Amino acid sequence: MRDAFFGLLDAIRLSWRAGRRLFLLVAACQLGANIGMAAEGVWLKLLVDGVARDDHRMAITGAVLAGVGAFLIGVCWHGAAVQQLVLMEKARLLLEMRLLTAVGRARSIDLYDNPKYHDTAGLLRKDVSAFVRYGWSAISMLTLLVGIVISGLLAASVHPALLLLPLAAVPAMWTSRLAAELVDRNRRETAERRRLEQHLFDLLIEPPTASEVRVYRSADRIADQGSRLWADLSGEELRADYKAIAVRITGLIGFTVGLFAAVLLTVSLVSRDGTSVGDVVLVLSNAVSLRLQIGGFAEVIVGVFALTHARRRFRWLDSVVTKPGGDGTLAPPDRLRDGIDLEDVSFSYPGNDRDVLRNVSLRVPAGTTLAVVGPNGGGKSTLVKLLTGLYRPSGGRIRIDGVDLADIAVEKWWARTTVAFQDVARLELTVRESVGVGDLPNMDDDRAVRAAMTRASAADLLRTLPDGLDSQLGRQFSGAELSGGQWQKVGVSRAMMRAEPLLLGLDEPAAAFDAAAEHELLGSYLEASRQAAEAVGAVTVYVSHRLSTVRTADVIAVMDRGRLVEVGDHESLMRAGGLYAELYSVQALAYGTTDTATPEP
Repeated sequence: MRDAFFGLLDAIRLSWRAGRRLFLLVAACQLGANIGMAAEGVWLKLLVDGVARDDHRMAITGAVLAGVGAFLIGVCWHGAAVQQLVLMEKARLLLEMRLLTAVGRARSIDLYDNPKYHDTAGLLRKDVSAFVRYGWSAISMLTLLVGIVISGLLAASVHPALLLLPLAAVPAMWTSRLAAELVDRNRRETAERRRLEQHLFDLLIEPPTASEVRVYRSADRIADQGSRLWADLSGEELRADYKAIAVRITGLIGFTVGLFAAVLLTVSLVSRDGTSVGDVVLVLSNAVSLRLQIGGFAEVIVGVFALTHARRRFRWLDSVVTKPGGDGTLAPPDRLRDGIDLEDVSFSYPGNDRDVLRNVSLRVPAGTTLAVVGPNGGGKSTLVKLLTGLYRPSGGRIRIDGVDLADIAVEKWWARTTVAFQDVARLELTVRESVGVGDLPNMDDDRAVRAAMTRASAADLLRTLPDGLDSQLGRQFSGAELSGGQWQKVGVSRAMMRAEPLLLGLDEPAAAFDAAAEHELLGSYLEASRQAAEAVGAVTVYVSHRLSTVRTADVIAVMDRGRLVEVGDHESLMRAGGLYAELYSVQALAYGTTDTATPEP
């Protein structure tokens, strides 16, 4: 009940924020319509009694009032419906912004590795409609209750026992709640498979996968699998709806029995104590009004419990998007003087007990260039994300100049880091925006954007675009379609926007480049890192599979199966004759180069 109450309050606040005047107008229209429905029986009683008694004034008064009342009821319902549509659109925009803001507040990306998050986010997208649709549930409940009470009192004016007539609606209200729970349970239980069905659909229409799907002639297979999954889900949803309808019908049967008993009582009173035919019409009219009002009230109850579930999901999302960021409040240092230390750092993904990183200890002095190398799956990218604060260690700690990274406000740490990832974000905006978001205060500074692209060896890309920095990127928006390597240049340019970061990360963003282009890019990046090291003692961390590009690094960390197996510079690692020397020798042979260092005996 507590969640239901606060869910209603949330819905009222949402509708109030969406439009105060609209909200009040909808409430007034609903109240007027419900009172009018309850009073309609009075006007019909006057009409019938006037005819029965040959009282023309009474009959005409009843007819006029009944006609005017019916007209006003129609106007109120129509006005409420029209204004509700306007209010719904405004409320939908506010709620979608709330959902996007909640997701965007996530302080760690390990949230996106949690299947429950994806299920909940998918349900919340549909809950937006519930919040919008039932945003005025509290007002509807109050106005319906007013109408129900008035209908009951009017019926009781014929006989006191008829005051119990509204109680016949209790079973209908209870079964409406049970029906709502059945429907929501089906949504929760099928959320993951619904995501899979959407994923199969996306495989057929999204550009990154469309080519392979066609080449391997798997479109029919994927479409068939998606269709079968959709049919199964639709069948389960339909069965849940049928069960919900059956449950609601049982409640309505009880209400119908109560109405039938009320009519029989009224008819019997006509022959026994002189109750008028108009009184019978009054009871019948109020019975019809009660049936409509109880039906509306039952629908509101469904809405209340939809809001309750939606509120719980919003609360869960709010809790998980803020939890990973910890309670850090400190600011990072203006300049690194000591460096970065990893102390027994381990990491595992949510819901998985297997460590991706295990007991990694490493010291990276201020101003140092650290290269991270090793076989695929060694934990290199995870290490970069831990250093940038995108992941939080499940064990051990990371210290920045001796201060635990968990004690530093993650947003403030992000403001002093910059990173370019292998799977670069393809922001299909203008060039200025796609690059400039790397440093929002300077996004509109064309000189800063051009300088960042020059440092990223992307100045040649700018010359090929028709409108320079104003060129739209992405074919979906009728813009320029870039190759994989060109998108990576845009991503690296974005990373070059910040002038004095404390941490520079480069996680194989040049994987789509040829050796010469990668060498040029790395040279530009290392020059930027050198300048940042001199200015603020910045640490540079870069991941590469081409070991020829890491020879000049101050420190080389070799990762294998989640463990740090070797640390040193190029010369010492080659002399050690371990995994690094083995990998380097294999690549040197493949590229036709040699190395003068020889392993120690």
